[in-house]
Amino acid sequence: MRYQNYELKITNYELKKRIFYWSVVFCGLLGLFLSGSRTVWGILIILLITNYELRITNWKKTLGTILIFGGLVVLIFSLISNNYRIVDFVGGWDSEGMVKRGGLMVASLKMIKDHLLFGVGAGNFLVRLPEYQQNSGVFWLQPVHNIIILMTVEYGLVGFLMMMKFSIFNFQFSIKKKNNLIVLGIILITGMVDHYWLTLPQNWWLMCVVLSLI
Repeated sequence: MRYQNYELKITNYELKKRIFYWSVVFCGLLGLFLSGSRTVWGILIILLITNYELRITNWKKTLGTILIFGGLVVLIFSLISNNYRIVDFVGGWDSEGMVKRGGLMVASLKMIKDHLLFGVGAGNFLVRLPEYQQNSGVFWLQPVHNIIILMTVEYGLVGFLMMMKFSIFNFQFSIKKKNNLIVLGIILITGMVDHYWLTLPQNWWLMCVVLSLI
């Protein structure tokens, strides 16, 4: 009797653990979808394909899981769409986004040319941006959507090289592990098309937690 109670407790614990795990996965996937970031969507799909392609032994079970999650997502958005537009919840896509990003890139390269060694100063990209967009025909008060360019603009070539040396010194052993390399790769790839890893407080906090675990 005592053994049966112990076995029942283990079963309940494993069930709660699985429910918690899949709840976290579902909330994470839902958050990624609502972000509206096509880059993040693409990276997620690639990671799922490469990570699970060789591990899947029961395709029927896997397909069933995918259909269940897909059905839940469709159900949630069906309920939402009764009173709200889905587009109000998904990150907006600017039809002129590429032109604006191109304008920011041109302005950034001009700043680098004028302040090559020491940059314009930390946090001064937006302060100096209007000077470099006066005659461009495009004005968009946003940081350049590339963390490498943004760091070079603000800290200059000297500061950028110092940060690269610091990063290589600290993570040269961490990248030998596959999972750590994937995490750093995601930060780098998403940083190539946006600026939030350097400009948003929540991304700073997330990056601090992630890098401390690595």
